Amino acid sequence: MIPSNIFHDENGNFDDVMFQVGSVVPMSDSYGNHLRGTIMEVTDEHVKMDFNHPLAGTDLHFTGEILDVRNATEEEIANGHVHSEHVHQH
Repeated sequence: MIPSNIFHDENGNFDDVMFQVGSVVPMSDSYGNHLRGTIMEVTDEHVKMDFNHPLAGTDLHFTGEILDVRNATEEEIANGHVHSEHVHQH
């Protein structure tokens, strides 16, 4: 729940056209990360929002193709992930 006064304009008014149930609103957290939240409920005191990805809870089905099979290197085993020309993160 987010206090509804966060959504008030400079005159202290709540824009109940823009901020209604089902609206997707751009937001940011205290670290400056950009989020998109769907308004689930609006009361005089609070706005309840859902910040899950729109596909959350959806069954996704993928088709893939195995291009190569090889043994892991000692470095990959030690680091716990793949090292290749396409994938290498630390």
